[in-house]
Amino acid sequence: MVEQVGDLSLTAEVHRFRILMAKLEHMEQVLIENEDTWGQLAAAKLGAIQRLEMADALACINERNEGFVDDALWVNKMVLHGRRT
Repeated sequence: MVEQVGDLSLTAEVHRFRILMAKLEHMEQVLIENEDTWGQLAAAKLGAIQRLEMADALACINERNEGFVDDALWVNKMVLHGRRT
C-alpha cells in the first residue's frame, strides 16, 4: 500500500520503522537472555556462599568434636581402668 502512494519519504520512514522494530525485537531477546544468565549467576553465587558457610560451620563443629571425642575417650579409659574423674 505504501508503494502505491508513491511517496518516497513515506516509503523511507516505513522502512526505517521496520529496521528499528527489528533492532528492538533483537535487543528485547538479548535482554531476556541476559536476565536468564543473570539469574543463573546469582543463584550460583548464592549456592557457593551457602556451601562456604556450611564448610566453615562444619570445620568449627569438627574442631569442637575432636576435643569432645578426645575427652570422651579419656573418660572411657579412666572408667575401664576403675578410676573416676
